[in-house]
Amino acid sequence: MARRVMAEPPTLVALLERSAHVIVIYLERTLAPLGITQAEAHVLGRLGRGGDASPNELHPVFGHKRSTLTGSF
Repeated sequence: MARRVMAEPPTLVALLERSAHVIVIYLERTLAPLGITQAEAHVLGRLGRGGDASPNELHPVFGHKRSTLTGSF
């Protein structure tokens, strides 16, 4: 008789990673018809709430490479 192994519940980190992945997929599908990337959407959202900001100012906010942020402007 085979022994059944109970799966452990996912950790908080695993749940957060999964949630982030689902959000990324949603954003990619929603923004694709507009020709906007996920990085651009984040920058636009931030600029829409707080006015002008340079890539250097946004870098610590998003954690993207500065070159990714520069390409989003």
